[in-house]
Amino acid sequence: MRMRSALLFILLWLLALAGPAHAQTPPQPPAPPPTTPGRTTPRVAGADCALWEIPAAYDTAYDAECGYVRVPERRDGAAQQTIQIAYLRLRSATTEPAPPVIFLAGGPGDSGIDGLSSSAGLVNALLATRDVVALDQRGTGHSIPSLNCIEWIDAAAELPLEETSAAELIGCRDYWREQGYDVAAYTTAENAADVVDVADALGYTQVLLLGESYGTKLAQVIMRRYPDRVVAAVLDGAVPVELNQEVEQLPKMAYAFERVFALCTADQACAAYYPNLGERFYALVARLDAEPLVLTVGEGGGRREETVRGIDLVTALFIHLIQGSYAVAELPYRVMQLEKGDTAYLAQLYAEWDWVDPLWGTGMNLTVHCSEEIMLANEAEYNAALAAYPSLEAAQRSASPTKYADLLAG
Repeated sequence: MRMRSALLFILLWLLALAGPAHAQTPPQPPAPPPTTPGRTTPRVAGADCALWEIPAAYDTAYDAECGYVRVPERRDGAAQQTIQIAYLRLRSATTEPAPPVIFLAGGPGDSGIDGLSSSAGLVNALLATRDVVALDQRGTGHSIPSLNCIEWIDAAAELPLEETSAAELIGCRDYWREQGYDVAAYTTAENAADVVDVADALGYTQVLLLGESYGTKLAQVIMRRYPDRVVAAVLDGAVPVELNQEVEQLPKMAYAFERVFALCTADQACAAYYPNLGERFYALVARLDAEPLVLTVGEGGGRREETVRGIDLVTALFIHLIQGSYAVAELPYRVMQLEKGDTAYLAQLYAEWDWVDPLWGTGMNLTVHCSEEIMLANEAEYNAALAAYPSLEAAQRSASPTKYADLLAG
């Protein structure tokens, strides 16, 4: 809650600096750099907001508009296929709206429309002075195509992964190809051009960008390629463009845990009640690598089984850890409970996560990850990162997405 309030304060401050925009004839967008995908005139088609489960309050209070902007799948002239980018526009009641905010979701693969639909407080504040637009990036959410592969996500939940999930992913890839889509075109560069095309189609000369997680990387690419179109940006959970998460993911997670272990060791009461916390944590990870835990999650008809390996425990507790300071204080207790075989909290975490999200763009996520990180990763750096954290190396190797790097291109 505090982070959301801080984000709102920063955003409103930037909006005040940006000032109101007066009615004007939109100028031609600046010529992009040579490496920027080519631009075309986008086309707009309406959509029924009710089908997207947009909150009714948005429709009545903010004149919600749902639709699609048709854009090229590739802008290099290699093919003539077009795709449709879904958008949600909420209109401000002010007579002289300032440049709109465009919300860029994370992932990559999350639905921006779905994310905005659950952010009423932030939306209300922004609409006092400007329109708010959310879009589902290419290959995600309500956009067409949506490169969702529920079969693969389902199979991945029943680890070990290798053959089963690989086969499911290949099946999805082949289906997308049969429909005429080129999965290799779902990149951050094309994504950035889509955002500008959507702005053009909706009549906006300049915009503000609000990005979270991967959306911050996308925002940076937009600012670099189309600097005259962006008046300000807020990056929530910034991901540097040059960051290669394939190499740096494990060190980041390990650092977070080591900080908590060090804090516990330095605290007399914590050290007495939870001695050797780090060793006990890594022992749990190793135990689950050797013998994964089958966890029963959910209730009634929604009950399911989840297989939890070492990397799954690391990921679950890391996600828990970054929720706030309360989670840091809880971690020693959570480790102790798991040691005793009490998996209730772990089951609760899994129950809260929607592993099979029909709006999640699996193909888009893997294409961006493979083409922009895995293929650029230095193998020596990757191995060095693993070697620096031997207690987590086996867990990381077992879950590394590098095994899928060639599947979409194969």
